[in-house]
Amino acid sequence: MNISKSLPCTCKNIEREIFNISNAGFNSCDLFLSDIDNFNGDHKKLIKLLNKNKLTINSILLANRRDQNSIEWLNLNMNEMQKVLSTLSRLNVNLLVIRFPQQLEQIKKISQIAKTAGIRIALLSFISRENHFDLSSTLEIVNNINHKNLGIALHAFSALADGRQPSKLREIPGEKVFATFVSDANLPISFKSNYQELGIGSGNLNLEAFIRVLALNGYENGWSISFNKSAYHKTSENDCKDDYRNLISLLQDVYQNHPALKEPIPSLPERSKLRGIEFIEFAADKNSGVKLATILNSLGFRKERKHKTKAVELFRQGSINILINTEKKGAAAQMFRENGPSVCDIALRVNDAEKTVQRAKQLGISEFFQKVPTNELSIPAISGVAKSVLHFTDEKTNLHRLWEIEFSREADPWTIPPSGLRRVDHISQTLKWEEMESWASFYTTTFEMERTTIFDVSDPKGNIQSLSVTSAEGEVKLNLNGAPNKNTFADDFLNKHSKAGVQHIAFHTDDIFQTSSILEKANFARLTPKPNYYEWVKKKFDLSSEFTNKLKKNQIFYDRSTNGEYFQLYSKPFFSNLFFEVVQRSPHYEGYGANNASFRLQAQIEQIQEIA
Repeated sequence: MNISKSLPCTCKNIEREIFNISNAGFNSCDLFLSDIDNFNGDHKKLIKLLNKNKLTINSILLANRRDQNSIEWLNLNMNEMQKVLSTLSRLNVNLLVIRFPQQLEQIKKISQIAKTAGIRIALLSFISRENHFDLSSTLEIVNNINHKNLGIALHAFSALADGRQPSKLREIPGEKVFATFVSDANLPISFKSNYQELGIGSGNLNLEAFIRVLALNGYENGWSISFNKSAYHKTSENDCKDDYRNLISLLQDVYQNHPALKEPIPSLPERSKLRGIEFIEFAADKNSGVKLATILNSLGFRKERKHKTKAVELFRQGSINILINTEKKGAAAQMFRENGPSVCDIALRVNDAEKTVQRAKQLGISEFFQKVPTNELSIPAISGVAKSVLHFTDEKTNLHRLWEIEFSREADPWTIPPSGLRRVDHISQTLKWEEMESWASFYTTTFEMERTTIFDVSDPKGNIQSLSVTSAEGEVKLNLNGAPNKNTFADDFLNKHSKAGVQHIAFHTDDIFQTSSILEKANFARLTPKPNYYEWVKKKFDLSSEFTNKLKKNQIFYDRSTNGEYFQLYSKPFFSNLFFEVVQRSPHYEGYGANNASFRLQAQIEQIQEIA
């Protein structure tokens, strides 16, 4: 089966794009006629380039230079159709995709010429602000002409963007569909205003049902990615890898979960089920390690274990394991040299650690390997955000015995009372804005995780964009924050940490007021909201004066939704702009206190300025 990706319209570097498509894992590509016209070389050179990259051409699309007015162009230049078809023949391509022209006689002529040349014609129904080529009308034309070489090309965006259900596609015989292009969008769409075509998984179109209906109808001509983020961002290599991961994962969900369908796609281990967070590891030196240990102590964490052979200490409270790594060699030391004190490693509990790595590798994600002594565990791992590491533990092997095998007990010489922190609520990663979708794709295709759409978070110096990914049962929650605007709190973090990384970790408590009281006695350095925050929150949620004063006394932020309440308190920023958060959430509250973000960010920015 063809797994294809189309080149960007008016592609400026075909050689690079073809390499990126092949390198990502695709076995074919779709070219615009204008791409061929603009290629620096003859057809033989193009064929040689494709062969070198082990790619075939799935289809050629008549669009762009000739596309904008393809109907008019065909009307005026019917003789040139012979040249177009000759181009396809020389490239060993037998499928031409054109936007649906409405003239019946014109299509008959095109179809007849193509039939003689042994070329198939696919009419593409396409929705735009200017045109709406109706799918039913397209199918009616194809049926009336009734040539074996004339069919339709389906575009998921156009087929579903008007709100129609995928079941409507059952009326289309599979043998009449010559090509299918897949992209996403957010419904509802107004075609009278700007709208955005999105990559797979970034919108809410029912793409799984779209593919399943067509496959059950007998469609066997392969699947193409039509969305090209490269038109907006110069990250084509990563875009191709994201698109391949998203498409293969989508196809796997359809074909492996329906017994009537054969599996024509690369065999992958299933998405990994996340069971929780095993540990979070900080890279530090001796001085920053002591400072971090002091902050953890003030949060009620107690040093419980020390690595038997390495300068790594375990701090624990509830089910939370925090490691401080002050080794001078290895991946953690390298992370410290590049970014200063920072999170270098997150270990996730999964159902099968080895299969998790296998799936990730097949989806183009790099395996992480670091030589370990024979008396230590070889913990499966992959590369994560900004050269960090994602390790995996499971209960199928000895991996869950990590603390017993590699660590010895070494408690703090003084008693540290716990503060009631039970587990990690969420981890927040700050990324370059253009990388957010890529990392969201990474998480949702590797693990059983669902994502939200991107939403804006107000920063005093401009918006921060955010999305979240959450495991099926909520054991692992990740916030991904991007910085499209300069001088924001997120942008400041990126500048100081050079690439990206974990900016804060949130811990869950069942009683934030009791936790706050304990933290007060432990001299926990907490962030203080501006007094006007409590005036605002009282008015917004119609809170009583007594409850508002209780929040203010404990320096706690408050949020509420129709599903429940959310309480937050924060540490002061440390190491410039890292911080911890303590939260209490109602069982059905699913947010992260976005209403409070602008007040929190303002306080953090002022605190950092004071430190500086």
